[in-house]
Amino acid sequence: MRTLRMAAFTIAALLATGCGGSSKSVTTVAPGLPTTSPASPSNNYLGTQSPGLWSLQLDHTQNAFSYKPTTYPSSGALASGNFTASNGFLNLGLTSAGASAGYAVEMQGEAAWLRPGDSTASPVLSVQQGGCFAIGGYVTFQFVAVPGQYSVYTPGALGYGSIVASTSADGKSWTFGNQVQYASPYVGGAGAGTPPKGAGSGGYVTNFSATCTETNGTSIITAPANNIVSMPTSFAISPAGFFLADESVVPLSQTALPPYSLVGVVEPSTPLSTTDVASHSYSGFLYQTGGLGNESTSPVAFAPAAATTGALAGGVYPNDDATQTAASNMVLTLGKQDAQMNGLYTGATITEPDPQQACAQNGFGIAGTDAQGNATCTLDAVAIVGNPNGEYAIFVIAFDATQQISTSLKRTGMGIYLYQQ
Repeated sequence: MRTLRMAAFTIAALLATGCGGSSKSVTTVAPGLPTTSPASPSNNYLGTQSPGLWSLQLDHTQNAFSYKPTTYPSSGALASGNFTASNGFLNLGLTSAGASAGYAVEMQGEAAWLRPGDSTASPVLSVQQGGCFAIGGYVTFQFVAVPGQYSVYTPGALGYGSIVASTSADGKSWTFGNQVQYASPYVGGAGAGTPPKGAGSGGYVTNFSATCTETNGTSIITAPANNIVSMPTSFAISPAGFFLADESVVPLSQTALPPYSLVGVVEPSTPLSTTDVASHSYSGFLYQTGGLGNESTSPVAFAPAAATTGALAGGVYPNDDATQTAASNMVLTLGKQDAQMNGLYTGATITEPDPQQACAQNGFGIAGTDAQGNATCTLDAVAIVGNPNGEYAIFVIAFDATQQISTSLKRTGMGIYLYQQ
């Protein structure tokens, strides 16, 4: 399996291993995140939309919300109002103009997925980092890349990996390094069926530093541009271990190669029970992108698959209505957990409907049929699973072979983001 090469994704080059240390030796250090406090009913979150940072406020005392883009405020995608809860979702209702204000799924006080608008809006992963905090020793975070809004992808342009962080005693100075990143697999592609286990991207470079600053009770970790970081990069990490990194071009040019974001969670301290992960119910979002104007973000629900151990079955809600019953025509099979990285599943698969029968035409994925004879497609995928505060979060990255892309050798990015209910 080739290592990930993304010319536009400079994070992949800047977060590489420092001082020649090995990833395996560092990841055995016990996580040193601070003890978490009981969740507050009102929380401020910092989010990334790949590209661009957002702010999100969710107040369960007033059942109120507000959100707005901060990197690209001219986009006009801001809203506030009251929400109602159903099936694990916060329905944000309608904007003053009568349009959908979207949905959110929240692990209260830690992280939230936001869809800021109707189904054409790209999702925002938001992390609660109320103040700068110190961590003990080294902590490993695992992540997936979020498909960007502005392009489809050549093979190898989406990936997953891990990064190690440490801090000063006051939590104001951060050091990142020891990063490895890999290309997402796809059936029929180079190295198909061979989980990547080799060296990460780009060899060894110096670790880089970042600074945590606090404003009005919230904080952000930023790394300035330098000979390793080609442009300023923002990080947010929750005390329980949710992680995001945002690299955005200012001003945004839709003709340029897209910026990217990384999202994920701290590596579990011990191997997970895959059977237990797949024994719970989850709510979240399915995100598909095939280029500017073709984004689709749908609320989804998954539950244990009756026929397969270690698998979840689910799908989107009809008519974008999370008060109804979600479909169950998708199956996420986790497969075998990586022997070296807890919570990493490089052999995951997604089986989904393929009404256009594009799977075989696109040259990757495995075409098939369901019990009713409807066309399906099985995709290679990678899943990152964490259990912050004892609840599972699942991040999935894949190439979607059911989307017809006319440009030669392009792939549509797919992300599935689930929180345990």
